[in-house]
Amino acid sequence: MKRPKFFIFYPFLLAIYPILYLYIHNIGQLMFSDFLFFVALNIVLTLILYFLSKLFIKNEHRAAFVTGVIIFLFFSYGAIFPVIAGWKIAIYSDIENQWVIDWVFGRHRYLMGLFVVITFIGFIWAKFKKPKLDKLTKILNFTTILLIIFSIIPLFSYLNKQKGVKSDANKDIADHPAGELQLSYKPDIYYIVLDGHTREDIFKEFFNYDNSKFTNDLSLRNFYIASKSYANYSRTYTSLPSSLNMRYLDELPETYGVDWPYINATFPLMAKNKVQLFLKNQGYKTIAFESGYGGTDCMQEDVDIFYSKKELISGFANEVINLTPFGFFIKDVPSISPYGVHRSRIEYTLNGLKDIPDIKEPTFTFAHIIAPHQPFVFAKEGQKIVQTQLFNLDSNSVDYDIGYIQKYTEQAVYLDRLILKTVDAILEKSKDPPIIILQGDHGPKGEPVPNITPVETKKIRQAILNTYYLPSFDYTSLSPEISPVNSFRHIFNYYFGTDYQILENKYYRVNYENSAKFDFEDITKSLDDLD
Repeated sequence: MKRPKFFIFYPFLLAIYPILYLYIHNIGQLMFSDFLFFVALNIVLTLILYFLSKLFIKNEHRAAFVTGVIIFLFFSYGAIFPVIAGWKIAIYSDIENQWVIDWVFGRHRYLMGLFVVITFIGFIWAKFKKPKLDKLTKILNFTTILLIIFSIIPLFSYLNKQKGVKSDANKDIADHPAGELQLSYKPDIYYIVLDGHTREDIFKEFFNYDNSKFTNDLSLRNFYIASKSYANYSRTYTSLPSSLNMRYLDELPETYGVDWPYINATFPLMAKNKVQLFLKNQGYKTIAFESGYGGTDCMQEDVDIFYSKKELISGFANEVINLTPFGFFIKDVPSISPYGVHRSRIEYTLNGLKDIPDIKEPTFTFAHIIAPHQPFVFAKEGQKIVQTQLFNLDSNSVDYDIGYIQKYTEQAVYLDRLILKTVDAILEKSKDPPIIILQGDHGPKGEPVPNITPVETKKIRQAILNTYYLPSFDYTSLSPEISPVNSFRHIFNYYFGTDYQILENKYYRVNYENSAKFDFEDITKSLDDLD
């Protein structure tokens, strides 16, 4: 057996490519150590598979080809199955008045079987036909090098532009110093973001559900309900940087361009946000809870306490596993399923909030809870939901559109019950009345609603739950239309004696299609006309 005259490396580049692709397209949200771990793991496993293939086939080029085929099939499974899921051959007989053939072949058993057959045929072909693959090896080496190069190119653009937006928190705080405190104590402040939570009127008009019990229960606890509130931005990665920095983000499309593809350009604005820095300067201990979303989890380096429920599988591991057949088979295993992890993280956060009053120092607590936003993990009474698709946080995905209205509503109903219990515990355990904000960062999807108009879709996406528990505050000074950009301007002005101007409400729809992350459409007039 002759040794090859050149290196065979394309199977290893094929194994690295999906990891590299995931990392670069989620850069800023994922740990580099996770990336290195999976690159090393894939190289080791590919090396083992290559040597086992060579032992059987007795030829380096043919062993490399079979190894490459297996790697390609393995990492393409997660992309192929959702496309063919449910495909079937059906023939209806008018004579017999029934389906004579109704065979669903878009199932795991058949796709897995097909992949196994392809792999087996590949081994037999390579072993007994003994094709000459030297030239193909050169071609595949060159092709995979190009694949890696083209996948890395966006990284240089990202690194070049990442320096564009800087936090103006220090300068702004210096321009608006704190004055005399309104209260005789520094109240604990809770900013609890319920991702995608809409208003009572949206539930009733579009989702055919009366959610007034929840808002009435909050009112009985002396919460102010901003009944006509809209989010300033329709996406989390813009909405939260805006509310936490108490300003609009006009510089983003100017600095990056509207078609910038990476959401993490706003992450520094969240990590070193103005609200948190101001309160640190007032002697507050800052606290955050892990959400499972990189945009808010990036705050962990800048807060005093970061609560995280340790899980067996990281977020990046979930992304990698979802590319493979394993993603479909672990989704219902509670301890390692991304759905189980997501469910337990929500429960962990809501329970953990109840213990914050035990901390002696004044605290500012930020909790981003990804619910009632998809994925749906709670039924109306808190039951687990049988999952039929891969885990996905992206609200642009259509994976959850079937039954969306019912599932969204039921998850919101159960979440609201948990929220009330958490609020009651905080109020009961607090030595002095705290400040509590319960706020959606944006609304739900409008597209699954039947017979919806384009402007109504925008309204649904922008309308949010927005409620405040503010001790000794005159609620008549608040407007039902108060938007998140002004939440902390009101609070800091009243409780800490600052002089922030109350901004005019503006509402921007982020046109997320085609990866244009900063394509902002001003829909203020459209929404104002609807109301």
